[in-house]
Amino acid sequence: MSRPNILFIIADQWAAVTADGRQNDPGKPQTPHIARLAREGTSFGQAYCPFPVCTPARAAMFSGNMPSHTRVINNHNHDADRVPADLPRLGRIFRDAGYDTGYFGKNHSAGVAADGFAETGQYVYDGPGYLACGHMWDPLFTRDAVEFVSRDRSNPFFCTLSLINPHDICRIPKGVPREDTSVADLTDRFNWSDEYLRGGKLPPVPTNHEAPSPEPMLPSHGASPDWDEARWRRFIGVYHLLIENTDWMIGLVLDALHRAGIEENTLVVFTTDHGDHAGAHRLVGKGSFFEESARVPLVARLPGQIAADRFDRDHGVSGVDLLPTFCDFAGLTISQNIDGSSLRPLMQDSPEEVEWREGVFCELSDGRMVRFGNYKYIRHESPAPAEFLFCLSEDPGETTNLLDASAHREARQKGRELLEQYDQQMGAAEQISNPLS
Repeated sequence: MSRPNILFIIADQWAAVTADGRQNDPGKPQTPHIARLAREGTSFGQAYCPFPVCTPARAAMFSGNMPSHTRVINNHNHDADRVPADLPRLGRIFRDAGYDTGYFGKNHSAGVAADGFAETGQYVYDGPGYLACGHMWDPLFTRDAVEFVSRDRSNPFFCTLSLINPHDICRIPKGVPREDTSVADLTDRFNWSDEYLRGGKLPPVPTNHEAPSPEPMLPSHGASPDWDEARWRRFIGVYHLLIENTDWMIGLVLDALHRAGIEENTLVVFTTDHGDHAGAHRLVGKGSFFEESARVPLVARLPGQIAADRFDRDHGVSGVDLLPTFCDFAGLTISQNIDGSSLRPLMQDSPEEVEWREGVFCELSDGRMVRFGNYKYIRHESPAPAEFLFCLSEDPGETTNLLDASAHREARQKGRELLEQYDQQMGAAEQISNPLS
């Protein structure tokens, strides 16, 4: 079989808890195009971002390396030379392999994401995205991607569509002199009624809305607004609308593949850089290890090569696994060091027989997280050392810290051991205090 085309679609701030392509809850956003990918491909229920903030997550995805190795640990790491030169760049790999490459949309990755792609469309957006940036630019990025995948060509293509939304839900940072602080604030000025879409009611607040958020778990890029329930529901409603609009634009590109007759030989992967709390723990934004912030949707489709309608609940996977996965399907060898592993064996027959990692890891500048089985263990270093243990099968909303519960002593020990091994492998303990070491 000829090398497949690859369409890599990234949204921004889209939480798997809110919409992962398989949920049919009437209180959730309607995402028919991601749902179609999930029916026709494989999706993962334990997919986590490498770092729940834009720039570190994107630099990690497009290099196949965790932030401890990319040295990008916050949104201010914009210097392209910060990332070690011996780490791979996805665009360079596929350009050098003879693929036609195009990157359309948000970069914001310390220069890593769009590096090596031959075409970048009419505009590459390198800002974080606030207020209405997605409304302005996402249609342009989508149009460029549609045009790119629709061309007649002799080479296979690698197309990245990196959409800003639903990031427009993000609040304006403190100190910026604007009366409105998010798109949700703008909608309040229209005096919403309780009905907002398809004649339905505004979404309810999450079941873990009142769950505690201890200081070490507070998001680095978020807030805890003092809103009444009606205001929270309007905010969540806007977030859902942004997700639905983003799904619609994704559908335009998928339709273009169909019209061009190349669906059967195009690997499509959809994910996002991180999520949004959207009211969980009375929080907005990202930058914590809570599920709403750290867990992301991950869906892949390639007819005949990826199992259809499979939902993998058991294997922990990461954004750093995407680069080796793309290379595996294209038959390319990676010569540089990477932290990720190809997901291809998990997407094909008998994934239960695949030897896989014990846990999947996520980083912040002041802490580490590991998801293993039904448990999540978290260690923070500041403002003071703190540990958390959640059993997600019993407590999916992460409402109760089980660290001192005798019934979960073995899980606590396992989490500690896994993070100790991770720190040794990554040199992560040094990176927390000195990201440039």
